Parts: sequence; C-alpha cells; structure tokens
Amino acid sequence: MEPVRYQHRIGEIDLPVLHVSGWYDDEQIGTPANFAAMTAAGRAGQRLLMGPWGHRVNSSRTIGDVDFGPEALIDLDRAILSFLDEHVRGAAPRPAPPGADLRHGRRRMA
Repeated sequence: MEPVRYQHRIGEIDLPVLHVSGWYDDEQIGTPANFAAMTAAGRAGQRLLMGPWGHRVNSSRTIGDVDFGPEALIDLDRAILSFLDEHVRGAAPRPAPPGADLRHGRRRMA
C-alpha cells in the first residue's frame, strides 16, 4: 500500500500551524521541512517549536545518558493555548514559553 503523503500539496494549504517535534525524534526531519515549505509558500501563522526530545515530545529531559536539565521540559500546553488564542480567537500574540533550541545554549520558538 502506498503511504499517504501531503507534502506535494502544501501550496494548497493555507492555515496557521504549530509545528512541534524533538531534535532527537527519528521522524523529526518532516517537521522543520513542513515548516520551511509552508513559510516559503507565504503561509502566515507558522510556528516551529523544537526541543531536546525524542518522538515523545516534551516527556523527558534526558536522551540516553544526556540530561538537558529542568529547562528542557516546557509548558507545552501554554504554547499550544497561546497559539490557538492568537489564531482562533484573534488575541495578541503572547511571548513564547521558554522553548526548545538548546543547540547553542539558547532557547527560542520560531
């Protein structure tokens, strides 16, 4: 059976999306690729939230023997609610919760 794919139809999709994944997710490549494609297609309301997590996003601060510390776990519910408030209710954007890019010791949400 052929897998269902949608990437070839990204140009037809015009809605805000909160793209969430972990740097160590074995399927992570699709999340930033989808974010980049939708941003390149001029789609407004795209947000990318990545963190030091595996496929079970935001469920552990460790990967193997590496402990990313307590700041590795974020208030993901707050991030989702903030995104929905902005794009469904029309509320002003709130600052992102401490987020997820720890590659350079900094955290951010794109």
